[in-house]
Amino acid sequence: MTGMRHRPFTLALTVLLITGLFLAAISRAECIDYGSYFHWTGKVDTPGRASGVAIAGTRAYVADGSSGLKIINVSNPSTPQILGGVNTPGTALAVVVSGTRAYVADDVFGLEVIDVTNPFLPRIVGSVTTSGGAAGVAVDGSFAYVAEGTSGMQVIDISNPAAPVIVGTVDTPGTAGGVAVAGGFAFVADGDLGLEVIDVFDPADPTVVARSGTPGRALAVALSGDYAYVADRFSGLQVIDISDPHLPHLVGGVDTLWDGRGIAVVGQTALLANGISGLATIDISDPVNPRVMGTAAVAGTVLGVAGSGSLACTAAGDGGLHTYDISNPAPPDFEGGLVTPGSVRDLVVDGHSAYLADGGLTIVDVSNLAAPVLVANVPTPGMVYSLRIVGHLAYVPYAYPGGLLIVDVSDPASPVVVGRIDTGGDVVGVAVAGQYAYLACSCEGGLRVIDVSNPSSPQLVGGVTTPGCAANVIVSGDLAFVADGDSGLQVIDVSDPYMPQIVGHLDTPATACNLTAVGSKLYLADHSAGLQVIDISDPVHPALIATTPVPHYAWGVAVNGVHAYIAGGAAGLQVIDVSDAVSPSTIGGVNTPGYAFGVTIGGGGDVFVADDQSLLIASGQCSPSNVDGTGSAMRVSRMSAAPNPAGHGTKLQFDLTRGGPVQAEVFDLSGRRVRRLPREIFGPGEHRLTWNALDEGGTPVSAGLYLVRLSVPGSMRVCKIAIVR
Repeated sequence: MTGMRHRPFTLALTVLLITGLFLAAISRAECIDYGSYFHWTGKVDTPGRASGVAIAGTRAYVADGSSGLKIINVSNPSTPQILGGVNTPGTALAVVVSGTRAYVADDVFGLEVIDVTNPFLPRIVGSVTTSGGAAGVAVDGSFAYVAEGTSGMQVIDISNPAAPVIVGTVDTPGTAGGVAVAGGFAFVADGDLGLEVIDVFDPADPTVVARSGTPGRALAVALSGDYAYVADRFSGLQVIDISDPHLPHLVGGVDTLWDGRGIAVVGQTALLANGISGLATIDISDPVNPRVMGTAAVAGTVLGVAGSGSLACTAAGDGGLHTYDISNPAPPDFEGGLVTPGSVRDLVVDGHSAYLADGGLTIVDVSNLAAPVLVANVPTPGMVYSLRIVGHLAYVPYAYPGGLLIVDVSDPASPVVVGRIDTGGDVVGVAVAGQYAYLACSCEGGLRVIDVSNPSSPQLVGGVTTPGCAANVIVSGDLAFVADGDSGLQVIDVSDPYMPQIVGHLDTPATACNLTAVGSKLYLADHSAGLQVIDISDPVHPALIATTPVPHYAWGVAVNGVHAYIAGGAAGLQVIDVSDAVSPSTIGGVNTPGYAFGVTIGGGGDVFVADDQSLLIASGQCSPSNVDGTGSAMRVSRMSAAPNPAGHGTKLQFDLTRGGPVQAEVFDLSGRRVRRLPREIFGPGEHRLTWNALDEGGTPVSAGLYLVRLSVPGSMRVCKIAIVR
């Protein structure tokens, strides 16, 4: 399917189970605030290929390939807006901002100096052609340092911006792609040769003084304290100790499964531009043991990244500029998960059972959300992409040879096929209303109507061809609403099932994939155009009332109360506030290890995601009743323990976004609670609690790892504590 990418699903899910689902049994909250975790917030398309980005104040500066420099207002990260730009003579690959000027690495045209005093009308005030292809740039004082590919690094005097002058050149043995400067040294990401350290105390005579190899291909570098953080293509992030610039040495690293292209550091978080895998947030509080916290995939290849405070921006190639909230760089945990036999495209939850369309029909017991169990599998004549449950029957459409299977699931552990009809064509979606099933037949047949009053002998009674490729269907009263691919939404009168007729339609911006309706509003997953909200109060003339973008592709949609949940392809699960249907807004989301095709809501408000080769279970978004008047849910925004490791006790330090009750509990690694501290009321801000390393009976706990959970209404946080004896 369009936009789908193969990923190491089983490995990623296994890692998720070890690091996240293990905590689920002790950390389940009734709901969470997705907005309080690391998440994508917005995007704006740029006319070129966004390759590099810098942030200064409320503006992002994008090196936009053949379109030069673009200046973007990111004061509201959910709706970034292009203010102005200037074409450069070459291909803008990287940018840095210093004062009122932007310095652009412009490939074979060298360095461009741009006055950005007026962001609506930036202008080139100076330039200098360099000997190679300018790929990276850093500025320190009155000098610019340009990474020149196979030509090494050049030092440029920019004290007169109108007449920059090359004053020094040094060849590097690799391919110089990125550069950072501190303390009289330039640190160059030199491709296959790793990191070069160059003495630039005399800018006219830069000299390579040391090198540290990396396992991959060093493309970019950022500095923080005594460490250089290298975006190392094919091996993720590499950390190099540069406390002695003459003796740099590799001390840590983390493989991000794909390729590091760009790097930025904000506090104790490294932001890795991770190519087709999007943006990764990495905990570098211990540089020797960096740890991936979260990822956020987008439609595009993330080539560059910048961060400032709680804002991150990425240059995503043909995908333009994307923005993220990194105030909490960690994502939420999933409640549970299960690797599935096939590729899950859709699912339905009924009671304690989840029914998965994963090539066939797979049934999973989800009575324990933390540990779902596969209980049955029903082979089907063709691939299954959708299904519906009505009473004790599962209606399972199948693609080539095409048709409908009816399965008795009154005992989910022993499903029995009771009926079948072969219709031909590529049947991919189904809805059931009364005694009829309605089949979405992709590009071959549009909508077909099946009489299922006798489940053992279903009969084809009618149909109508749609102009597009029918992907899915819902039915309300006498109307069927069809997500019709490139032809948008089709409204079909099925009051006479033998002669259904198209009575209304609406072209949508992209490709209609799936849909659901609540009252007079229809919510449509429109692939690259995100979520479409459509007024169907007049079904003959459906009206588009809002469009909300998503970071990747919208494949599936479910609505619960005022929240829409989007199965967002490589971007996983996205949550959108639709309380104001005319102006929906992104709340947050969480990446999944696979590719999210479908989503549904369980009876308890939990969210179930069809994630290609796995089933994932997430908490629902907190309702407005869990949020204060400022729009901020009560949550634990930070939590740590000191000392850790501890011998005879430790202090839990935490911050609350607003006041309320706090419950602290301690668990061992088996999930057994060993201590529950008294419940206390705290105000907003920073607080401390003490655990004296004793269990409920007052006995010192054994040496080992323990999990401490702080719970507040609608949210919680967990940290690990090591007890040594």
